[in-house]
Amino acid sequence: MFRGSVRVGALFGVPIEVNASWLITLSLFVFLLGTAVYPSVLDGQPLWFYWTLAAVSGIFFFASIIIHELAHSLIARRSGIPVRAITLFMLGGVSQITRDARRPLIEFVMAIAGPLTSVALAGIFLGLAYAPGLRDNRTQVMWQWLFVMNLSLAIVNMAPGFPLDGGRVLRSALWGITGNFRKATQWASYVGRGLGYALIAAGMLVLVRVIPWFDPFSGVWFILVGLFIDNAARASWTRTRLLDDLRAHPASSVMQTVLPRIDPDLDLLQTMSRYYQPRYGLCAFVVDGDERVTGMVTDVELARVPRDRWPGVRAGVAMQPAAAIVTASPDADLASVLEQMEAAQQTQVPIVEDGRLTGWVSRARIVGIIMPQTAPGR
Repeated sequence: MFRGSVRVGALFGVPIEVNASWLITLSLFVFLLGTAVYPSVLDGQPLWFYWTLAAVSGIFFFASIIIHELAHSLIARRSGIPVRAITLFMLGGVSQITRDARRPLIEFVMAIAGPLTSVALAGIFLGLAYAPGLRDNRTQVMWQWLFVMNLSLAIVNMAPGFPLDGGRVLRSALWGITGNFRKATQWASYVGRGLGYALIAAGMLVLVRVIPWFDPFSGVWFILVGLFIDNAARASWTRTRLLDDLRAHPASSVMQTVLPRIDPDLDLLQTMSRYYQPRYGLCAFVVDGDERVTGMVTDVELARVPRDRWPGVRAGVAMQPAAAIVTASPDADLASVLEQMEAAQQTQVPIVEDGRLTGWVSRARIVGIIMPQTAPGR
């Protein structure tokens, strides 16, 4: 989802990633706190103290964002929805939840969990700010700042701009009232785009000093957040519409029935040269001496091995084991197949009927159906 992201760990089994753009935001926070905010309220402190307090504040705040997103992710996993990762990026954090909820109540609980967690964190930081021993300590200002930021995070996220948390709460309400997920998503996305446009307009008015209460940096930030919300609302509605359309197509309508079978001792270079298809990528099934499928080699497995090592790496070593492969039936709709692919991070899904491998579906074949539907005017 975010290029340039690096995995830095995991919490409760959910991978935590940091995107390179996050470093820009962290640096800005630390710079503003260390040069302006803390020196203005703490007189006579050494320079190193301001910078150290600013750096610790930045780390604590972004840890708070991770906990906020973790609340979403844990509810999603508890509801049977796979979560790929939590990613910190320039504008905050996002839980990469692989599909939408199946019921409005689950959608509501999953959406509200993040803001409620931020409110709870705000309460903890407020308690620390006035706890005995910390009340008169020079670090009190940091706990006060973290209280304000977490409370602000909860309030901002509850704005009814889909796909913000408040927008998802709105969608769950509309979904529950109308019983129509597609229509609820469409209306919520319109509200989200409206909020995005409002933020962009406000940012521009700040930059031309029509709104004098904010500095130019805040104006630029309003514009960036507005653009992000508008683009995300557009993308969410487009995805919902396309997935809805894909439900009319069974996997059997696009599956390929030619099954490339390879020996586990075949190296990756030969596998690539023999079985790679320019339009649909690589999909080859590794079989043992009894012709039983033991694994699969696709573009994903190939990408994990440096190109210069392909001649020396056997397919049987690089393959994804059969037990770990997500499969689908010929009657499964393509929306479900695509969601399975995204959750498992596969580019190909084998089609199995009555325990027999009958074909495979590539992401590219599904995209071939989607592309004509993304034309303007739809």
